[in-house]
Amino acid sequence: MKQFILLGLIALASSGSQDAIVYYGRGLAKSTKGDQDGAIADFSKAIELNPKLAEAYLKRGLAKSTKGDQDGAIADESQAIELNPKLAEAYLNRGGAKQTKGDLEGAIADDNQAIELNPKLAEAYFNRGLAKITKGDLRKPSLILLRRSSSIQNLPQPISIAD
Repeated sequence: MKQFILLGLIALASSGSQDAIVYYGRGLAKSTKGDQDGAIADFSKAIELNPKLAEAYLKRGLAKSTKGDQDGAIADESQAIELNPKLAEAYLNRGGAKQTKGDLEGAIADDNQAIELNPKLAEAYFNRGLAKITKGDLRKPSLILLRRSSSIQNLPQPISIAD
């Protein structure tokens, strides 16, 4: 996580808006401490100062999702994707929000895109497997996705319900 934050701050520094960087950093700190309202306010201020900061939309969307605002999360993650289509975490987060809303096909499509962009993003495999199982797809490939996500993160293997 610390590496992602550092890379995000480096990317923001190259964008030219020092004040936006400060608000983005404050938003990260508040989000980490569980202050999602404060984080959303700071990410919003960073966006106001520099509307091209895809990472600020990414993190604001995650904070909104944590608070239960899935529509707001989807909108922010979509904006992050529009600004940076290679931001795998935005597809992952948007997929999670879609899954929470019951849009399983949309969630699976976003998880697929996240995996294509970053094949080591274990959470995307896990989320995709859960979405497929929730859809009623109890075939072995869905369970393999869960196993693959577990092996990437060195977690215990899930119990197979279809073997």
